Amino acid sequence: MQYKVPQNLDIKDTVIFGLSFMQMIYLGGAIGLFILLVLFLGFLPGIIFSTPIAILAVLFSFYQINNQTFVTIFQAMLLYAFRSRLYTWQRNKIDNIEPKIFLAKNDYAPDAKYKTSVRVEDLKTSLDFNPE
Repeated sequence: MQYKVPQNLDIKDTVIFGLSFMQMIYLGGAIGLFILLVLFLGFLPGIIFSTPIAILAVLFSFYQINNQTFVTIFQAMLLYAFRSRLYTWQRNKIDNIEPKIFLAKNDYAPDAKYKTSVRVEDLKTSLDFNPE
């Protein structure tokens, strides 16, 4: 007997208006906070203070980065920002060691005992140069 295995396991179930349960919670919470801020602070201050909350709610509900929800990205950002970091790097002390410079011998540099004209003559004979 064959059974059909569902293929789309990573898609979340929609509850209402094509939104998942968590998306409804984020957006409903933002709308509720907006109404409370407008009622207690007045219209303009309520709008000003609820705008960042509304933007975060929309980002939490719909925005994804590399198939990760913005909630996990935001959580990682907050943990990184507020976690204490301990750096224990120490410089090693090395005494009485001077840096040594190694120069490679350049074969094409003219020496006092080896003239460049002699070198040109050697090259000319080795290339089998025949002017016509």
